[in-house]
Amino acid sequence: MRYQLYILLLAFSLLQCQNPLQDVEIQVSTDIIRYSMLLQVEDGNGNPVNDLTVAINGPDAESIYNLAGTRTFVLQGGVLGLGVHPRNDPGEDRPLMFDVTLSGNGYLSQNIPMIIYKGQLQQIRRADVLNISKAPAGIAVATPSAPLQGGTTATDVTVETAAQNGAAEITTVTVPQATVFFDAAGNQLAGSQLNAVIAHVDPSKPSALTMFPGGSLTAAGVQAQGGNMAGTFIPAGLASIDMSIGGVGVKQFNQPVSVAIQVDPAFTNLNTGSVIKAGDLLGIYSYETATGLWKYEQDAPVQLVNGKLTVAFGTTHLTWFMAGNFVASCPFFRTVALTGTWLTPGIKYPMTIEAMVGGKVVAAINADISVAENQVKLENLPEQGVSVRVKNENGEILATSALSGSCGSLNTITLARPGIVNKKVTMQLHVRCPNNVAAIGVLPTFYLYYRLARPTSDVSGYKLLGVVEKGFISTTALTPGAVSYDFKAVWGDQVKYAHNKTVAADNTATVGDGEGELIGEIDPANNLQLLQEKCKEFGL
Repeated sequence: MRYQLYILLLAFSLLQCQNPLQDVEIQVSTDIIRYSMLLQVEDGNGNPVNDLTVAINGPDAESIYNLAGTRTFVLQGGVLGLGVHPRNDPGEDRPLMFDVTLSGNGYLSQNIPMIIYKGQLQQIRRADVLNISKAPAGIAVATPSAPLQGGTTATDVTVETAAQNGAAEITTVTVPQATVFFDAAGNQLAGSQLNAVIAHVDPSKPSALTMFPGGSLTAAGVQAQGGNMAGTFIPAGLASIDMSIGGVGVKQFNQPVSVAIQVDPAFTNLNTGSVIKAGDLLGIYSYETATGLWKYEQDAPVQLVNGKLTVAFGTTHLTWFMAGNFVASCPFFRTVALTGTWLTPGIKYPMTIEAMVGGKVVAAINADISVAENQVKLENLPEQGVSVRVKNENGEILATSALSGSCGSLNTITLARPGIVNKKVTMQLHVRCPNNVAAIGVLPTFYLYYRLARPTSDVSGYKLLGVVEKGFISTTALTPGAVSYDFKAVWGDQVKYAHNKTVAADNTATVGDGEGELIGEIDPANNLQLLQEKCKEFGL
């Protein structure tokens, strides 16, 4: 079923959206899709990624559409907009669950699990996908190759990463002589050359941990020692190992290959409560991107090899491997309420809420916080040992607080007043169809990003300003008057930019083709055509 979202696209400069009826003032809600989500996709270096294939899978995948009301999923400006079919909104005890798989040439695939609870009308998530040729600091990538004879190794073959790009440790893989290679279906592979892609991730570097499989150190459905459960990973070492023959991925071997991962020497082992040392045991877990599931493999002792703390183990399959701790989580989400005497009713404050365990950020979400809507749900966290850190849009830390009480208890965190609180800025949009006299009050809801003005060729660095609800937003993130900003607006399958704009305290504008109305500066002809098509679509 294709259903329209009553939108005039974000085609016309700063915030241009709304929807027309005839020359009468009629309010029409655009919220046919009530539950929406944005997934911001970057490369770990702050650059948006577009050249990826998107697949939606999982239990509730058929309920998920793009924000234009179709099931074509494409990244625009590094953003993927998703919505729930209105017949399938989440229920009180029935959240919606699905996976977003991102893949493309030159990237390591990511499988991001999504969950939408009742009342969680808008979400903003971030996913980082590793560009093999431009890894962020803390990740060392190697792409070695080795000759084969008759499709097998004639001698032992050792491939490894180097200590580079901020990663002080390495990962080594040794394939023994006479190893036979198989694809995912169990078919033996034939070829004269073995190609490998090995990524060693330094878990002490926050920039590197953004590439953690699944997009978060928390996960559900982990096949742990005690059965399937949700929980949190605390990695001491992490590596992705891929091999191929003739362009076909290697998934299995006829005999174990050896994997040795050097671990973070400053890692605190939760099993002992002390900094890691030789003789400690760490859990080895593997992750399969296709299914999005983690699995316990074995425990491995920490050894001192050539002056480096190392875990070594054998495996007959290739995937992501993590060496470290796994902590079982609460059976349901933790809820945090954010308050502050400086918060002004009616204003939304974009914030980042980070959950930390063992000194590492294990999960993070972006949210618009207001006096009326101030609660945040955090999933798959342990009952003990969790702290929450809250930052504003400028990265200023407003609170750090340990969570207390049982899994189901509500924790209230008081936010410190930021160093700078700007005056309130409001924005209100109207739309007038060509040849009509009056502006029509059809008020959409969409996502708006901003940054300090930069060259238009630079598409990085945008931060969430907020969710524009029914054509209106009120914020203190902008400085009226002297500062120039770039804006990025996202609705449906459209991402539109407006560059080098200043704002007043109160901003009201009408999208249309009349004098003083907005029709865009970058591509006005196309914007006008879009406006005319949408108006015609509704008989206006």
